[in-house]
Amino acid sequence: IIISTLRQKIKSLDFVIEEPSIKILETTLNTYIIGIDTVCKTIYEEPVRSEILKLVMRTVKEIQEAHAVNNSRLSNV
Repeated sequence: IIISTLRQKIKSLDFVIEEPSIKILETTLNTYIIGIDTVCKTIYEEPVRSEILKLVMRTVKEIQEAHAVNNSRLSNV
């Protein structure tokens, strides 16, 4: 779920010009280390990296909140 959602959102950024490559590099019980590679229109790495990181954090939070709402609905049944 997370990789396909992130791929779509990153692809929609106006500075991304190629399909992003997203890999889960390592996991623990509560942590995922995700590697993201993509080609962008700019030569400056920091602004692009910052925007992608913010997008990833927002997306993960949205998915976690939706998952929490679904779990609470199931436990109330």
